[in-house]
Parts: sequence; structure tokens; C-alpha cells
Amino acid sequence: MKIKSDPLRAEHVVEMGEILSEVTRQKPAAVWMQEMSTAGIPCGPVNTVDKVVKDPQVLAREMLVDVQVPKAGPVTVAGCPIKLSATPGKAQGPAPGLGEHTEAVLADWLHISADAVARLREEGVV
Repeated sequence: MKIKSDPLRAEHVVEMGEILSEVTRQKPAAVWMQEMSTAGIPCGPVNTVDKVVKDPQVLAREMLVDVQVPKAGPVTVAGCPIKLSATPGKAQGPAPGLGEHTEAVLADWLHISADAVARLREEGVV
């Protein structure tokens, strides 16, 4: 049967979810993945966080990397998902602290003088 539209594809999603949930509990995920793979059905597990951080593909693609955070030490963050040989991306470092780049943004982007920024600080604006 050919599905003619996306709405029809999702028409019985609740009922199918209930049926599949009951059936898939009968065997471990690895068994289902092998059976579906053998049948030519693309599949993969829905992992918990503890499994994701140990997944061989996640590790091989450097999808989790450590960055040094001031006052906190090393923190694991998401790596760059796009891997290009000529222009490889990488985590540049931790996210800036609150207000860490205020002066630079006000000066470089808004062309506000250092004296004006100081006045804004005194007045509690920034």
C-alpha cells in the first residue's frame, strides 16, 4: 500500500506506538537491531546518556571534547559535528562568563568609547 500523504502516514501513530512498545519489550534492543538489519530495515538504538558518551562512533568522531573552564576545570562539551579536512572545526573553549565580553561588544560593534562604557557601568546599565 502506498502512502499518499504525510498526514496519512501518521494517522495511526498512537496505536502503532502502543503495539510496538508492547512487542519490542519482548526482546533486547540488540536482538531487534540484528533482526531489522537482516530484514533490510534501517535501525539504531535510542541510547541513554551514559551509553551515548561511550558509543564508539561518538568517540571516533570526537563528538564530545573536553575544554578547560576557568574556576571549574575540564568540562565535556559537544564537539563540532561538521568534519572538513581543509577547515576542521573544533571547540574553541568554554562559553564566555556573564559579562565577559561586554566591553569588547560595546566598543567593537556599537563604537561606544571606554569612558561611555564606564559611565554605563556606574549607572548599572551594564
